[in-house]
Amino acid sequence: MNWKASAAVTGAWTNSALGAAAGNTQAFTFNFRCILSYFGGSLIAGLVNPNPTTFEIASSSIRSALWIGSLLLYLSYRIAEKGGVEFIFLAASAMGIQNSLTSTTTANLVRSAHFSGITSDMGTFLGQVLRGNTQNLIKLKVFISLAISFWVGGWLSYSLTKQFGTQMLLFSSLLYLLLGFGSTSL
Repeated sequence: MNWKASAAVTGAWTNSALGAAAGNTQAFTFNFRCILSYFGGSLIAGLVNPNPTTFEIASSSIRSALWIGSLLLYLSYRIAEKGGVEFIFLAASAMGIQNSLTSTTTANLVRSAHFSGITSDMGTFLGQVLRGNTQNLIKLKVFISLAISFWVGGWLSYSLTKQFGTQMLLFSSLLYLLLGFGSTSL
């Protein structure tokens, strides 16, 4: 089986449905586990930060969530080093935490782990601007900046993973940990 996964779960939803429709229980199960893992990470973020205030970061909540994400990514690294595919599920949980934190603290302006909605919004907002409605121009500019950052991040991730392999999970774990420590000054 070709094990492919990403930070987001849009493809996993599609691939789980295709697997179920085709009677491919292996594809269905793998993708459904990705969905549940991402969902679980978002659930953890909701438990850690149950009453988010838009555009305000509660340091202890963010710090705790980042530390949990760091642990998940470290465990993901350890499993990947041994050759298991289960590392994907722990990484997906960490991405669920990350995306949940960014979306709840920015009133859903920023989604850091997927781009289907933002891509749709960029098209809509550009169409509106071209017709003279500039109400969402600032959002369009933010989304374009995010899209460029997301694309560059994907390109760098591929390049660095080709060079360093599973050690990039360890780097991500350390980055989350450092961000968690840094959130004490937010």
